[in-house]
Amino acid sequence: MDVVDKLYELLNQSIEEYPGKICVPISGGLDSRTTAGLIGKRRKIDLSFTAYNEGGYTKHLDYAKQIAGLTNVDKHIIVSITEKERLQDFPKLKELVPSANPGGRTYTVMRKVNDLVPLKDYTIIVPFGLEFLTGIYINPLSLLTKRMRKFDQEWEEKQYNRCERVAQNTVWSLFARGCISPFWNEPLKTFCLGLPYRYRIHQVAYRRMLKRYFPELARVPREWMDIPMDVSELGYIWGKMKYIWMKRGLKRGKRIPFI
Repeated sequence: MDVVDKLYELLNQSIEEYPGKICVPISGGLDSRTTAGLIGKRRKIDLSFTAYNEGGYTKHLDYAKQIAGLTNVDKHIIVSITEKERLQDFPKLKELVPSANPGGRTYTVMRKVNDLVPLKDYTIIVPFGLEFLTGIYINPLSLLTKRMRKFDQEWEEKQYNRCERVAQNTVWSLFARGCISPFWNEPLKTFCLGLPYRYRIHQVAYRRMLKRYFPELARVPREWMDIPMDVSELGYIWGKMKYIWMKRGLKRGKRIPFI
């Protein structure tokens, strides 16, 4: 059994036989498609949703629709939110969850989903964390120095732990019956963080697992990067460079084209 097969085995073990109705958010990223793919092989996914900011990036909506169509999703809905709605909702969120992030939009998204489909009978399966466990791609200098590699690994683990706190935040449970984060378990965490560097740089092991076990999902482009996951390693690195360049442009208040 190679690294890719072992990763798939641990992911399968992370997914339980969830009773009752379940909801899987689908963003178009790696974790949401993997979660939906693993669960969809076992049972129907009763509900999924995808959110976007009005006036913002929307390509991921098409990717999410494709993923929902490939993963046994019974109903997929799309909700839009505005900055005004998020700001209006924040005082109520702060009252319910004092530690809430003022920049967060989860409460507004969940409120609008709940307006369309009441979530009180659903368990939310939260697809967070695996991208940080399996990937190192912050700084190209990581390829050159052990110090940078160590920094990257520590950063990824910190982000994974942060995502777990977000996933378990009561915001998800304010409307739903409860929430479960399947990728938060010690065997999976220990295995992924112990992978040789060559399997973690640009999520090599993760993407190879998708290509081997979920080839149709691997062909769907990833949100923001807008390239499929079954591209070559060089193609993926090029897509990541475009993504980083674009995000830097957004931080300055404009979108910089990368040609």
